[in-house]
Amino acid sequence: MKVGITAIIIKRLEVPWLDEWIAHHLSLGFEKIVIYDNGNLAVDDGKWCVGARKLKGEEEGKWIKKPDAEYFEEYSDDQIEQMFLKIQDKYQGVLEVIPWVYIKHHNYTYPTSQYRSINDCFNKYPDYWWASIDPDEYFIFFEDETIQQLMARYPGKECFTFTQRVFDERNKKKSVREVLNWDFDQGHQFNPKRILKGPIEKVKFSHWLTPKGRSPSCKIWSGNVNVPKNLARYNHYRGNPLNAGGQIQMKYRKKYLKGRSKDECFTKVDKTMEKYL
Repeated sequence: MKVGITAIIIKRLEVPWLDEWIAHHLSLGFEKIVIYDNGNLAVDDGKWCVGARKLKGEEEGKWIKKPDAEYFEEYSDDQIEQMFLKIQDKYQGVLEVIPWVYIKHHNYTYPTSQYRSINDCFNKYPDYWWASIDPDEYFIFFEDETIQQLMARYPGKECFTFTQRVFDERNKKKSVREVLNWDFDQGHQFNPKRILKGPIEKVKFSHWLTPKGRSPSCKIWSGNVNVPKNLARYNHYRGNPLNAGGQIQMKYRKKYLKGRSKDECFTKVDKTMEKYL
């Protein structure tokens, strides 16, 4: 059973974090990583930036959705590119990078650019099971050492659905897995992530990948396993929803923050990731 991970990245936002993310998931049994290189600029359709603060003049080039993310401005674009090349050399044979820059390689704005990259990966490698996660998302297993062991618990299933726990944002002064503060959990019915094998339906939302022949809105069927959260989940180091825009962030603010200030959020501590350090 071959299992891989695919992701689309804006290099300036993600390259300095990639080494730890790749190494972590290889240690869990994932065998291939396919990264779609979206360049250094985000081009989105606007609605995914709802609620974000407006950019200042000197912030040109930042993603409107994430104006306060870590952009590693101490590095030039060339230095970021050299980091990326070193990571590709380090993980040669396991990591594949596919150019995916707007206009140059496709004509899709975000999030459609992400959705089409997922379909492209499934089509290129139909013999793999795939998870589509971002570099700020980390799987964690509580009883199994590898993804293959976890999936073997459920023979004959065609899809595995994982809940998420939302942590504080990544901090460049320490390992991502050393970020211990978290705020809220999300169940299987709200923005989970899935592992499944193609062919899949045309992606309409990255959290709800479905096998060919099933409606993209289908969330429950006999071939799907809602993996119990005591067995596994994914940790999402996205940080406070107040720091970003987008439809999902707006829902988070209303559903989970409930009017709390930033100082009142992300005060819980979860040390379960420490076993991987």
